[in-house]
Amino acid sequence: MVRLGGKSNARTKALSLRGQKSDFRVNRDAWKMINELKAEAARLATRLSSVFDSYLTAAVWNQDLMEYLESDDSGFYDAFAIPDNQDGPTMIGRKGRQRCQRGLGRHLGDVSPSAKGGSRNIGAEILEQQTSQVCSIAEEYNRCVSKIDQIFNQKDPHVLSSKRTIACTTSGAAKYAKSKQHRPTKQLILIGDHKQLRPKYANYTLSIEKGDGFDFNRSMMRPEISPLVRQLTYPELVDARSTKGRPDLRGFQSNVIFVNHGHPEDDNTRLNQNDPRGSPKQNRYEAEVILNCISQNGYGSEEIVVLTPYLAQLHLLRNILSKKNNPILNDLDSGDLVRAGLMPAAAARLSRRPLHISSIDNYQGEERDFVLVSMTRSNTTRDIGFVFSPDRLNVLLSRARNSIIMIGNAETFLNARDGKDIWAKFLNLLKLGGQIHDEFPVRYERHKHRKSILRQSEDFDES
Repeated sequence: MVRLGGKSNARTKALSLRGQKSDFRVNRDAWKMINELKAEAARLATRLSSVFDSYLTAAVWNQDLMEYLESDDSGFYDAFAIPDNQDGPTMIGRKGRQRCQRGLGRHLGDVSPSAKGGSRNIGAEILEQQTSQVCSIAEEYNRCVSKIDQIFNQKDPHVLSSKRTIACTTSGAAKYAKSKQHRPTKQLILIGDHKQLRPKYANYTLSIEKGDGFDFNRSMMRPEISPLVRQLTYPELVDARSTKGRPDLRGFQSNVIFVNHGHPEDDNTRLNQNDPRGSPKQNRYEAEVILNCISQNGYGSEEIVVLTPYLAQLHLLRNILSKKNNPILNDLDSGDLVRAGLMPAAAARLSRRPLHISSIDNYQGEERDFVLVSMTRSNTTRDIGFVFSPDRLNVLLSRARNSIIMIGNAETFLNARDGKDIWAKFLNLLKLGGQIHDEFPVRYERHKHRKSILRQSEDFDES
């Protein structure tokens, strides 16, 4: 068996394509071609670097203009060229510069009528020509590197053809489509979940081996979280044995908490609204409170994630959390924020650890030990937007392995115009479990018998 997919854990790493042993060897002729291609790639890389540096420092001078016009058929070159005047006096213009005898443009009558009829930005044309040169060399370099990869990747079809079973994510299937063409498929098994949102990553961690087959109704969430998902979405969900006895959430009295508040949402007017998550809704109170929640428990970057439905709130969280942290966005959220006009492309490339934040939609297929959720919507019009979807609530709840804290206005969701039924059922389950609070139920790690209630964001600094 071989597995095609980007992510792996300790159990699946040995099944990866790169981890497979094979008797395939690159022959002498292929190595000769590889070395030639590497030398060509190195030459192109040097040339590309030089041309790109010239482009970055480019300035269009008179000499550049004249050289460009000389190869142009419009006739402008003859009109602007300074004549050779070997017998008569030299005409001097401003600052002692030589000029033509009859003034600039003495041969404009020779310029073609089509060129006279419109305006031209010749400087822009020159820069466009330089850009085209950069792109042309880059494409040539990419083709060279692609040929090297193709030679090395000849091993892939050889390995795949020797395997009886190929397991792959949708991304892996697309990436290795050509390599799989040499192997006929006798049976295809598709595994998915129609109660989740649109496909992003196939999640194999929810399946565990049982007897002579596989049971896909096993929960990897702790028993305090799984009943919510079981009663809302998956009635046959059973807790795996490994979920019992997990450590409690540090700094708080419960592992499932919904903190209710009445602080209203507001709008981010900078947002380019081009998809449902592009609603300008944000909630500054929730962002400030989440900053203090993170300070309260001291979890590491690989243990915690902050989720929210809306891009405007994601942008606000990024700004506020950066006061004490360095928030990281995944590539999907970075791209969404750039397209929404809330973050420059350069800033998207500067993200570093230690705190993960994400929109709910783009976190599907991922999970963390501790999940903090900013629900954002808080209004008297009973509008919760696209969060009415039961699938989105399901994704939100099933991201946490050990603990989850949700911060929102319960009244807004309980009385929502759309989605009221699913949210009322969910909030009633929390109420029955004593998991809805108007304050933060905290406890002290050093003195665990000491408990407290924090009502305001500022109270965290005093605890």
